[in-house]
Amino acid sequence: MAAPTPLVSATGDHALFGLRRRLANDAVATHADSIVARVRRRNELLDEQIRRNAAQAQQASRGASPEPGSIVRGGTPSSLANKAPTSPPSEPMTERAPPPDTAKGEIGEGGARKGGESPSDPSVKKTPTTELVPLPATQKLLTQVQKEALKPPAVAAGGRSHMRVDTVRLAELKRYPKNLSPAAKLHLDPLLPPPLPDNKDKNVLVLDIDETLVHASFTPDKPFDVKLTIEVEGEVGHLFVAYRPGMMAFLEAVAPLFEIVIFTASQSCYADQLMDHIDPRGKLGRMRLFREHCTHIRGARVKDLGLLGRPLERVAIIDNSPVAYRFQQRNAIPIVSWFDDPNDKEFDRLLPMLQELARSNEVYDVLDPFNCLVPVRL
Repeated sequence: MAAPTPLVSATGDHALFGLRRRLANDAVATHADSIVARVRRRNELLDEQIRRNAAQAQQASRGASPEPGSIVRGGTPSSLANKAPTSPPSEPMTERAPPPDTAKGEIGEGGARKGGESPSDPSVKKTPTTELVPLPATQKLLTQVQKEALKPPAVAAGGRSHMRVDTVRLAELKRYPKNLSPAAKLHLDPLLPPPLPDNKDKNVLVLDIDETLVHASFTPDKPFDVKLTIEVEGEVGHLFVAYRPGMMAFLEAVAPLFEIVIFTASQSCYADQLMDHIDPRGKLGRMRLFREHCTHIRGARVKDLGLLGRPLERVAIIDNSPVAYRFQQRNAIPIVSWFDDPNDKEFDRLLPMLQELARSNEVYDVLDPFNCLVPVRL
């Protein structure tokens, strides 16, 4: 019998109805109503916490006392600001999140976009785009070291690259909070079911899809590996997907090392079909999360690793977008966005570290030094 659909949360009544309909077709049909009720309660609690954080940010900007129960970390609210600042801030800003659907494409979260139009997706709550709040000093440091980790290392005459750990940055990074999620204290139901027996002792590797594993386009202007036929709201279209160089070998290497979770901001009608092409035998497992499982905050789709139902010290995420792992940045493995570079070597760069990560008891023991690597000046 096929594995039941994971009991996961969704956003909006339309998506909740779709979740109930899917659940009604499998072995947990009798629990469908209670699951939908828990999902709706989760969304209400998240909205309440976000409103509280926004009110606290307003009060802090006026010099007032924070609202009781709101979250303050290091003098800077962890929530998003209510509106963009009118003048350039003294602190650098995080990446501006693109408006839903338009910049991320009609179906995929990558370059796949049809005619520049914003499609209608009733399962996604539309929210206005806003800038994120200025980063506290430790978060500025983390953002900077992750950016530097993406720079190509210095290469000696013999052809070997030279990197070293910046111990000053590492000491600062270790003082940075591990979890900034507004849902951290809400005790919400996990997005994933319990791990299978074969995976219960493994660390979790969360993989993004678009611009991390593949790049999708509506036109076959460039070489592609698979053509998908997608139907959305009665409209049929085609997507041409190119695989990042070395992707298949990379997935073969990490599949036995980790419990793999696919987590994308794309719609399931595209991502599910694509992953079935990439992994027809199910070697990566069936843990897949989609757009409706992201936390939607003012135009940003954040992948809250704290809601997976796994200990954060056993979870790492590979994603090209810093917005995706904003709540748990110390769990992140940054990767350069890929579109069509045939000489890309990012998977080769990451694999030795991932092999070490699979053996670690806490991912921070490996990720903190890795994210503080800097090129050696030759």
